[in-house]
Amino acid sequence: MTGLALTAAESAAVDRPRPADEAELERVLEAEGRRLFAIAFSILRDPGEAEDAVQETAAAAWRGWATRNQPELTRAWLTTICVRKAMRRRGRLRRWTVGEASRAQLAGVDRHLESDGKYLDLHRAHGRLSRRQRAVVTLHYGHGYTVAESAELMGCSAGAAASHLSRALAHLRKELIDD
Repeated sequence: MTGLALTAAESAAVDRPRPADEAELERVLEAEGRRLFAIAFSILRDPGEAEDAVQETAAAAWRGWATRNQPELTRAWLTTICVRKAMRRRGRLRRWTVGEASRAQLAGVDRHLESDGKYLDLHRAHGRLSRRQRAVVTLHYGHGYTVAESAELMGCSAGAAASHLSRALAHLRKELIDD
């Protein structure tokens, strides 16, 4: 056997029907990729995990492309998928012990931010927020979504998102004043 043989799962994936307008899906994913990565990275704080979340988002979009009922809301649909994939990954990562590679990676990010001088304290304080707090801060302040829109993207109530945002801002104020 050669290395080109497909497993049963890979063969099934190849046999699945392709999205109706695959070129359009590829164009949208290309256009939105950097923004989705930024959202995932802000939640996960790990570039590899963020890339994985974006790949999962692309796979989910590919599966659901033909069944979307509001094509004009494609950007919001992709954002929702990405936020939920990143939050799910963050929940799983939290259960694992942070390894030396992750610590070294975060130290590299910190060194880069130190060279810029102005973002280090905010970056560290942002990293100490819970995943939901980090998500709502990123969506609301980083990407301009309202609290209600952020809540919908995160899959929680508007009140819960407002509470997460309020706690996050209080935590950030305390962290930045104490430092």
